[in-house]
Amino acid sequence: MQMTQVPPQSDAEIRHICDEWVRNFAPTIAPRLILNAKNFEKISQRCFQKGYVSITYLTESYGELAAAGALELTPEPKILTAAEKALLDAEKAEARMRQDYLDSIKQQPSFEERVKLVEKAEQESKAEEKRQQAAQSQINTLIDSYSINLGPGRLDISRAEYFKDQLRQIKVKKNGKYDAVLTFKKVREALSKMP
Repeated sequence: MQMTQVPPQSDAEIRHICDEWVRNFAPTIAPRLILNAKNFEKISQRCFQKGYVSITYLTESYGELAAAGALELTPEPKILTAAEKALLDAEKAEARMRQDYLDSIKQQPSFEERVKLVEKAEQESKAEEKRQQAAQSQINTLIDSYSINLGPGRLDISRAEYFKDQLRQIKVKKNGKYDAVLTFKKVREALSKMP
């Protein structure tokens, strides 16, 4: 019985086999393998020593080289013991307590300062409410004064009412709440583009 010699593999065939191994076999077999040229050089050289490059030989070569410590591998994740975990939790709790203590000894505002802050917030709230009301009034005036002229002394009332309804539907929200000031800007912008 005569053995036939296996023809040499082309570079394209070797690349295809290596690609197939990396995509379908290496992730489950070698999750820690760093995919770099140095590692593939060592693995492929080991395959050539066995005869040719195949998925089986790639897997065997990886196992042999990894066991010998000849490949660059990602370090295994460190698993903490119960004592190490308890120590880490205690350090975090201690840091939290220190921060709470530092926060507690900070200079606190006096009663008068707190009253002033509350009064200032109320004034700002009232000013914002007036601003919103003024903007809403301007929106209403803009929309109500809109008309479409068809010529001297003629208005297209039905089309104008349609566009007014469209303009009234424009609502801009800020922080989840209706904002008349921003809506006024959008309505004015929409009016500049209307017939």
